[in-house]
Amino acid sequence: MKKVKIFVPQSVYSSNLFSFVILLCFLTASPSQLVAQQNVGTEPTFKIYTDEGEVDFKEGISADTKQLFIQATSDESDLAYRVASCEVTLVSGGLGLGSVRSTATIDLEKFLAEYELKDGVGVLAIKIIEYQSKNAVNEVETFKPKKNRFYNIPVKKAKGK
Repeated sequence: MKKVKIFVPQSVYSSNLFSFVILLCFLTASPSQLVAQQNVGTEPTFKIYTDEGEVDFKEGISADTKQLFIQATSDESDLAYRVASCEVTLVSGGLGLGSVRSTATIDLEKFLAEYELKDGVGVLAIKIIEYQSKNAVNEVETFKPKKNRFYNIPVKKAKGK
């Protein structure tokens, strides 16, 4: 939300008409318009975790990983975010094998069990579609990332399988 400075001459400022216009604007505005949004201009940082900890994008994950968790964080301590929607696509041998939509918790156990990894390797391509945050009047707002947020995680066939 941009702040705009308006210079009003003292004679107009003290008039009853000016007071009436300000009161009218105040009464017709919604609460979310009256209170500045906390999260304007800020966008969260997304981190992806398994049960063992943060995902190493170079090493990847094992095909027997049960779940992934996407955490949306901010440098500002008073802002809290969560992933509302993401799309996960499994790619192996240059082909998209399947996709699933999810929230911040992705159940990989069933999803990876459905597909055969070509040569035992693949990539999980995760796209963040929407995230949410509460505004200054404690209402949940949904946002789309300003830039496309894609994360590619190598998947390797579990040892001994």
